[in-house]
Amino acid sequence: MIRFGYAFVALGVIGGCASVLPDNSGTVPAWFETRREEVIKEGYPSLTNTVSLRAEGDLAPWEKIASDLERSQREFREADAGAVATTASEMRAWAEAQRSLVAKGEEPY
Repeated sequence: MIRFGYAFVALGVIGGCASVLPDNSGTVPAWFETRREEVIKEGYPSLTNTVSLRAEGDLAPWEKIASDLERSQREFREADAGAVATTASEMRAWAEAQRSLVAKGEEPY
């Protein structure tokens, strides 16, 4: 019996929430038509026309992008210095030098 009570309460709450929701099937505000006409006069395209627009030619120069990428990769490989040969003690000395520059108010590097 208590289960039916919960069900009736739940239905009542759901029904109450549904009646609070705004009714979107009504008329549009008075300013809407005026604003719509202004937007059309400003040159915004109609959605029905924009679907039929087509780009002429290829949208992106894929061959140039591919050659630029290959060239950049080649330059990167040529400039590669190889494995780092810095020892831990050299790295600590460098870090200490940088800290002393910062302590003096100078910029490191």
